[in-house]
Amino acid sequence: MRKSRRAIVIGGSLSGLLAARGLSDAYDQVLIFDRDQVPESIGPRRGVPQGRHVHGLLARGAAALDDLFGDVADRLLAAGALGPRRCRTPTSPRQ
Repeated sequence: MRKSRRAIVIGGSLSGLLAARGLSDAYDQVLIFDRDQVPESIGPRRGVPQGRHVHGLLARGAAALDDLFGDVADRLLAAGALGPRRCRTPTSPRQ
């Protein structure tokens, strides 16, 4: 496939970054525009109101990210993310 010159993604959230990764296979350059500055450290951003909420990544989602970016799970763990653990949900069988 012939690559075009430039693609633009509005928003640097997880969705925006994933969109940019997908576009990078078809475009020479992908620009991401976001209203927030890229933070110097890990933490919530002003423009992301849900940034302080607990987030989980299911196994299939982690596998998809690894397919796109390589060893994402290892890098998340190294950056302080909690690893996978078994948890009970209301529909889990009793043990």
